[in-house]
Amino acid sequence: MVEFACIAEMALGLLGSGSMAKERPAGANAPRREHQWVILVARDQSDLYTHLRDAFRGDPKVQVILDRRDNDSRNPSWVNERLRAYGAVVIRTPG
Repeated sequence: MVEFACIAEMALGLLGSGSMAKERPAGANAPRREHQWVILVARDQSDLYTHLRDAFRGDPKVQVILDRRDNDSRNPSWVNERLRAYGAVVIRTPG
C-alpha cells in the first residue's frame, strides 16, 4: 500500500492553486465552470482520511469522504482499483 503522505502530496498537487486551471480561448463567451473535488478514502485508511481531512479543511471545493460501505459493487471498477492500490481516489465533479 502506498504511504498516505504520497497520496496527500498527489492530492495537494492536483488541487493546488491553479494547477488545473486552463486558458480560455480568446472570445470564449461560455461561463467558466468551477469544479468540486471529492477525495474518497478507503475504509481501512483512517489515518490517511484524518490527514487529508485536516489538509483540506476550509477549502470549500474539496470534500474528503471515508468510504464506509461494505458493498464495493456500487463503485465503478476504476474507483475500486484505485482504492485498493492507493488507499484513496480523487474525483472531479462539476460545480
